[in-house]
Amino acid sequence: RGLGDVYKRQVLDGAAIFAGSCASCHGADGAGTGRGPSILGIGQFFPEDASPLINLVTNGGTNMPEFGTKLTTDEIEAVVQYVVATFQ
Repeated sequence: RGLGDVYKRQVLDGAAIFAGSCASCHGADGAGTGRGPSILGIGQFFPEDASPLINLVTNGGTNMPEFGTKLTTDEIEAVVQYVVATFQ
């Protein structure tokens, strides 16, 4: 498998993780809900290096819970790749 195939698989896995762990706050379409902000356009800020998002998902933030104890490192990387690829 080439890197493109690995990336596609990771984004597909990330979509499922997002639906189960993130959409209840950020909305299935990323537009936000009363529980969490919109993430539309967030991908444009991390085209080269998504490590700040990986850190946020892993450790949480001001109003965001941490997922480092709920998801594996691979799952967090997959959901971040999905978010960056989808919510440009």
